[in-house]
Amino acid sequence: MAKKITGVSASGQALPEIRPGDKWRDKSGCAVVITGNQFNRVTYVRDGYSHPCVYPVDRFHREFTRDAVVLAATRREAVE
Repeated sequence: MAKKITGVSASGQALPEIRPGDKWRDKSGCAVVITGNQFNRVTYVRDGYSHPCVYPVDRFHREFTRDAVVLAATRREAVE
């Protein structure tokens, strides 16, 4: 059986990498700081809340977005 090469690549939105120390925002705009990412779990701390929270990676990507201020600073550092 011959393999067909269609030239079509996998599609879908690329998800940002989750790294400790990164700042993210939830849907209501509250900031969180990532403290760990292991075994398909993301551990983070909300501003003004001392206890860590743990979410599965899929749920974290659905409910949080990278902070725009942090993204801009990262892009500037990459250019320099």
